Amino acid sequence: MPDNWIFFNFAAKPLIVLIHSGLKLFPNDKNYILKEVQFDLKETLLKLTVRKVIRNYMAFHNPLGLIDDTIEAMGNYRFSNKHVLDEFYFDLAAIYRYHNCDNQLELIFEGCSQYEKFAAGWETVFKSWIVDFCKYPHFLKAVLGATLFYPGRQGAQLINSRFKLFLSKHFNLKVYKHKGVMEVKSA
Repeated sequence: MPDNWIFFNFAAKPLIVLIHSGLKLFPNDKNYILKEVQFDLKETLLKLTVRKVIRNYMAFHNPLGLIDDTIEAMGNYRFSNKHVLDEFYFDLAAIYRYHNCDNQLELIFEGCSQYEKFAAGWETVFKSWIVDFCKYPHFLKAVLGATLFYPGRQGAQLINSRFKLFLSKHFNLKVYKHKGVMEVKSA
């Protein structure tokens, strides 16, 4: 086993978390509890994202509720292409950690664990971001294109590029696999 792998066993959640120490996307990306929270909530939050996108798409583009093949497919959709939104989710998670990089462990007197506190914070911010993103028709179409109308491997790369462009314009940040999180300079 490589020397740069770290094992944690948190008492609040008894499982071993495997975190690669080389995956720091910026110098203060050290909150392993938050990374675990984000990983654990991924599927739940992505399902919520797809449901919100379908609901908003229907409200914007089909206010009369007319049923055609596309609307019927949306109504019958079951979240099966989980891997397609992974890169988008992990980019959002990295941006959240970048904005909250000063989150040191603190004493909590409310009776909840650090894990629960980070989970509540991440879930709240993620949901508010998705509500905000759903105001943009190109975001709705990108999510629907990635999930409901999954175009295959070639189209998935194009959709991931759309997500990265959307996030870089929205947050003025870019997330690179090797360079990490970098601020985008506006002209």
